[in-house]
Amino acid sequence: MGKLIGKAFTIPAPAAGVSAEPAQTPAVWTCPYCGKTYKTEKGLTDHIAKEHPQEIEA
Repeated sequence: MGKLIGKAFTIPAPAAGVSAEPAQTPAVWTCPYCGKTYKTEKGLTDHIAKEHPQEIEA
């Protein structure tokens, strides 16, 4: 059985052979617009906000 969250939502139990471990964060964050890479997600999001603001508004 899954895990009950609050009164109305249940997270299903993992299927056999499927890891319940959280996904690992990437070692390198790559800008989808220009390909520039960053060590942190914050670095990437700051870059996108500064260098590609038109993409955020689209």
